[in-house]
This record gives sequence, C-alpha cells and structure tokens, in this order.
Amino acid sequence: MLATKENRIYKTVGKNGQVSLGKEFAGALVEMVQLSSGALLVRRGEFVSEHERRMLGDGWSERIQAAQAALEGQELTIDIAASKE
Repeated sequence: MLATKENRIYKTVGKNGQVSLGKEFAGALVEMVQLSSGALLVRRGEFVSEHERRMLGDGWSERIQAAQAALEGQELTIDIAASKE
C-alpha cells in the first residue's frame, strides 16, 4: 500500500446525521466502514453487486478478459436497426 499525504478535515454532523464530504465527492459512490475504534473510513470506488460477483467468480472474469484482449484494437460496429428486427 502506498503512503499518501494525510488530509485532515473537521466537519460538524448536522441534526439529521449528515456530513457533507465536499464537491470532490459529488456524485461518487463511496463505501463507509465503521472501524472498531469508532472511526469511519470513507473510500471512493466502484462496487460489484452480488449478482455480478457471482458471475465473475465462476470463471467469467477470465472469459471477459480473453474477449477484451481478442477485441483490443478492433472496431466494433453495431447495426441498431438490424438488432430491433
């Protein structure tokens, strides 16, 4: 794990229990983990649903990577009109 500069910010929790994380997190999906010490860990990321996780766990990850490698550098053309028939 790379060490990063720590940026300590103090916020006040509103009466409704909300805290604003700031514009840099606007629209982002975050994971919040409450540590045993009571601290909250907030991580920005993309998270995989249970359904997608099951698919990726059954060899699908390797299949997807192989397909992406096979298609790398190729143009893909989809005829929308033909797909509606």
